Amino acid sequence: ARGLRPGRPARSPSRLRYAPLSSRGRAVRGASTPMPRVSAHRRARYPWFVAIPTRFADNDAYGHVNNAHYHAFFDTAVSRFLARECAADFAGPRIDAIAENHCTYLRPLAFPDTVHAGVGVGEIGRSSVRFEIGLFANDEDEASAQGWFVQVRCERASGRPVEIESEWRVVFDRHRVRECS
Repeated sequence: ARGLRPGRPARSPSRLRYAPLSSRGRAVRGASTPMPRVSAHRRARYPWFVAIPTRFADNDAYGHVNNAHYHAFFDTAVSRFLARECAADFAGPRIDAIAENHCTYLRPLAFPDTVHAGVGVGEIGRSSVRFEIGLFANDEDEASAQGWFVQVRCERASGRPVEIESEWRVVFDRHRVRECS
């Protein structure tokens, strides 16, 4: 694939193009639209951080952390946030299920980077919360990747959604993402 040869940097996501699809789901020949530019979030957006060291085994054949590990970093960051800030009991009668997730890759992470994962709360529903996460390499101020996931509070025995505890809501309100320019 273009941009993945050794010694040549990968194409920036802001320069990639995609082709519109026809009614049959096929790319329309000769038509392409630039993908929208995504601005990297800055550290100041996130009220809570945890350091996560990369491992040599996290790197893939291209010399950077494999994309699947970014979602693991998200999960680790939010799990540590819940453990430290909400005193979450991961073996208790309530569990947290991921209903939706998303990651925008902006620049590669690689061993031996230390990932500083910023966590903030976007929206809070009756039984769900949207966590926003930024992954920062070492001391960088701009995110290497950013995304979110929606977590639903459920009863372990039935798997049915339950209302988020009021104590947790207070913590979530204190850790809202900040709008930064």
